[in-house]
Amino acid sequence: MARERIERNIQYDKKTKLYYVHLYYGLDNNNKRIRKMKRTNKLKSARSILSNHETEIITGTAIIPQEQTLAEWLEYWMDYIMKPRLQETTIYGYEGIIRRYVIPYLGNLKIQQIKPITVQKYYSNMMNNNQLSSNTVLKHHNLLKTAFKYAVKQEVVFRNIIDGVEPPKKIQREAKVYNVEQLRKLINLSENTRMEIIIKLCVYLGLRREEACGLKWSDIDLDNQTIYIRPARTSAGSKTIVKSTKNFTSTRKLHLADTLVIALQKEKLKQKENAEFMQNDYIVSEYILVMGDGKPYRPNYISELFTKFLKKNNMPKIVLHELRHTFASLSNYAGTQEFDIGKAMGHSTPSTTKKIYTHLFDKKQTNAMNAVANIIGETDER
Repeated sequence: MARERIERNIQYDKKTKLYYVHLYYGLDNNNKRIRKMKRTNKLKSARSILSNHETEIITGTAIIPQEQTLAEWLEYWMDYIMKPRLQETTIYGYEGIIRRYVIPYLGNLKIQQIKPITVQKYYSNMMNNNQLSSNTVLKHHNLLKTAFKYAVKQEVVFRNIIDGVEPPKKIQREAKVYNVEQLRKLINLSENTRMEIIIKLCVYLGLRREEACGLKWSDIDLDNQTIYIRPARTSAGSKTIVKSTKNFTSTRKLHLADTLVIALQKEKLKQKENAEFMQNDYIVSEYILVMGDGKPYRPNYISELFTKFLKKNNMPKIVLHELRHTFASLSNYAGTQEFDIGKAMGHSTPSTTKKIYTHLFDKKQTNAMNAVANIIGETDER
């Protein structure tokens, strides 16, 4: 049975008992009418849908239906919106998520037809079937939320459907740190090895790996025992890129302890001897962290070397970045204020330091617990 015309642009189907509302958006580039149909089980609701649509057409706020898929939108979003604004490492991370996960699972869906429940199931699938951690899937959530935010701005969709999706819970991973005894052993083991200068820069200055890799001899004043932390070298897949430090406060001037001055002098002399021995085969660069032939270390390779070094010497397993955490922990233990620790480490605000290292900066809490225990103990004795 054909649908019965009830009013202008509203039809009723007795079999399905639904009202069909025809919405028109004008003409496309081929002079073909752009239209969309919505269904509802009440006439009042159908009239409301039509009225709201006509108001949007008049005010210019109507979102025109289109066949664009999520994959097509993400390609446009990356090429024209994000790439001109982001650093190459961030772009690499985004493209990896999109290529490996989002497009295979959601890419063929029309962007205007994606529902929150579809994305919620995607998160579940990533964690249960792909064995991704909740922290990793949270990155997917943030990417999709940003992508849909710009889709709203550019009138591709009328609302950000990711607002209706429950993100995975972020799990704060507790950093491992070495105690004083372990750190002394690590430093002693590294003496006169290629790991010596790498480990000492991270231990004595609390540097990020990319900051250590970006250090040049021109950044150092050995006479005045100062060092400037400026450009950084990091990895984007197999590619090594030079970029600015993480934030404005990451560019900083630090003091060099005597033991680090000696280590740097020794490293400089070693590089000079290697250059004289290898002559034209030696790769000349300004970087401090270089291999025997002068070629700067790849950031990822340094991490691999550190892991192998610990295993070879039966040291407790940590990652290179956790030497930075160890620096923060021992600085706190020595009585350095959180503000000064954060400043030395290049954090943007003191709250950043506190947020990351709350579990390490707990001496006052420990003292409080002990004080209460002591009071209770004294009471019990009475």
